[in-house]
Amino acid sequence: MNIAPRLQHSNAGCPTWIRLLVGIGFAVVLSWMVPRPAQGAIVDRVVAQVDDEIITTYEVEQAAIPYLMRQGLSKSELEDPSRRQEIYRKVLDQLVNRELVEKKARANDLSVSQQQVDRALSLVRRRQQLDEEQFRNLIESYGISYETYRKSVRYNLLKKRLVKQQLGRQISISPEEVEQAYREEYGEPQEVERQITLRQILFQPDSDDQAEVEEARKRAEAVLEKLESGEDFKALAREHSDGPSASDRGLLGTFTRGELNPAFRDTAFDLETGEYSKVVRTKFGFHLFRVDSVTTQANDQIKKRRKRIRQTLRQQKIKDQVDIYLDKLRRETFVDIKIEDGTFG
Repeated sequence: MNIAPRLQHSNAGCPTWIRLLVGIGFAVVLSWMVPRPAQGAIVDRVVAQVDDEIITTYEVEQAAIPYLMRQGLSKSELEDPSRRQEIYRKVLDQLVNRELVEKKARANDLSVSQQQVDRALSLVRRRQQLDEEQFRNLIESYGISYETYRKSVRYNLLKKRLVKQQLGRQISISPEEVEQAYREEYGEPQEVERQITLRQILFQPDSDDQAEVEEARKRAEAVLEKLESGEDFKALAREHSDGPSASDRGLLGTFTRGELNPAFRDTAFDLETGEYSKVVRTKFGFHLFRVDSVTTQANDQIKKRRKRIRQTLRQQKIKDQVDIYLDKLRRETFVDIKIEDGTFG
């Protein structure tokens, strides 16, 4: 948007930004887009300029809530001044990227037709198993107009076209990469696969305070001593576990290797029937694990897993290449961040 008319906004309903998700379909179905300020809104401060386009404090503030929602974070994150500045800076970077993509697409005569948007919306709706009315109601229930959502889908399609044009066949995944990733997640491909039935006792600190963490660790070690003295794991789980499985005496279920969290996958699969682990620390707290049984089943998932792994690796490579490409666009474009020391007002 040109600087002169930007001081009085006239593009009501234009999406502020959209998450850069390339090559994974329309996972942005609820991309939490927000409109730019309505006509006549007063812009209080310009925080960035991309050639002749500007980004304002208002836009950053409006885009911050959708950003938090996509990250699974609470609005309360903005209450802490230092955290708020960190979030605003990330949002500003996203807004700058949006302007870069739009500008480059215009320079390359790339566009997206209304029919292409309609087809994309239809695909999203079918994947959600919703009829037209249900789909519109769902979108609007998040405070997003249907037209605003259409524009967000158009932008995502435009970005995908630009990336495909610019990156072309640069993205390739070798069989060796797939096999390495397979082994890291599932172990060596085997026609017969090991399964374990697993229980846990979880000790969660009440906060990140070091004293609270240490108290949780001591509780875990005290219960481990009880296990070593012969007490029953199931009874101890019901009495001491902070996890939701406590009422089921710590039972988590039956899992193959790839179905378990990588933070404790190796620990669990190193155990045999009836064995329990030492104390394991993860981001969830402190754990004790016990394997109730070990079984095997025919593994008919190898081909499907390889396909999924290839898709995941491709998505990651695309994301990496998009980041590199956006950095290149920034170097080629006049980008002026106008906030001092990265601080918003």
